[in-house]
Amino acid sequence: MPFVTEELWQRLPHEGETIMYAAWPLPDETIEDRGLMEEMAHLLEVVREVRNLRQASGHKARRQPAEVTSARRLLTEPVGRAYLATLAQLELDGKLPEGMPQSVVVVGNTTVRLGLPGDGGAETERQSGELRKKLREIEVIEAKLNNPDFTGKAPAAVVERERARLAQARQAAVRLRALLGETEELG
Repeated sequence: MPFVTEELWQRLPHEGETIMYAAWPLPDETIEDRGLMEEMAHLLEVVREVRNLRQASGHKARRQPAEVTSARRLLTEPVGRAYLATLAQLELDGKLPEGMPQSVVVVGNTTVRLGLPGDGGAETERQSGELRKKLREIEVIEAKLNNPDFTGKAPAAVVERERARLAQARQAAVRLRALLGETEELG
């Protein structure tokens, strides 16, 4: 392929004698869409969590029925839902069948209900574990943001990223608490 690449490069406008010594092209940051990049990162996190849940449940069916609720722009649009359905191997047509056991994945302000057969008690325990993990994450981020050494010395972009992570973790904790309130007995 290097010969083909060199031949193509020679036929295009260029500087220098050969592509072997040409500088690597730099990305044009003016055309980057930061909002879309954040939406895609969120979508990929949702896909990762759905895949992890499916692997942990041991269920091997290819296309699981699922419902998605999200305030994220990308996940409310057909193209984003199609990406989620393809990457997480979900069937997002309509509602889950009545009486089907459900497992729930919460990522920030996105909730995915999957029709996975399983034990309701195990699902409640899994959600409780996720809630404990989110609460620990909130504590760590809050401690970091309350530390004047961190906020004073870290670049502004890093501090903002931590604040965004804290907001997402808090949203997930609120949603998990609501889910546990629906599925757990009072007490």
